[in-house]
Amino acid sequence: MVKKAFVLILLSVFVLSLCACSLKQKAGELLQEQVLENVLGDKVDIDLDDGEIRVTGEDGEDYVIGGGEWPQGKAADGLPRFNSGKIASVMNSDAYCLVVLEDVKKNDWDSYVASLQAEGYDQDIKEYNSDGISVFEGKNKQEDTVATSFSGDGAVSISLTAADS
Repeated sequence: MVKKAFVLILLSVFVLSLCACSLKQKAGELLQEQVLENVLGDKVDIDLDDGEIRVTGEDGEDYVIGGGEWPQGKAADGLPRFNSGKIASVMNSDAYCLVVLEDVKKNDWDSYVASLQAEGYDQDIKEYNSDGISVFEGKNKQEDTVATSFSGDGAVSISLTAADS
């Protein structure tokens, strides 16, 4: 799982490093796709499109990284939508979803945490507040785990890990 997370972070960096020139961009995308497919093995498919990276493994597991919109489908279906701030990055698969936002106000994050609990993420709750960072983690009856953090600069991360992952 750590190896997959590292690869997915590496893939995110590759997307962000693409140049603005359309011809160079297309050539860069093709080269990056080939390099990543070689690194990850022949049994994956990498697709760079519209600011997103889609990695499909031999088992059919599909990871999507990037994009500036709230994710739909897969693990994201279990994650209540956060309607504040600006989405900076997204990763979504069958087992895991991560959304990173910026420009979020603390009271909006506090309201979201309350809505998570109202939606059933009210078991095994862990909360932490220190040095301008607030963290909430809770589980639902299906044992799915949601975790979210707020930092004083308005950065928020929200993740959901499906219990059967």
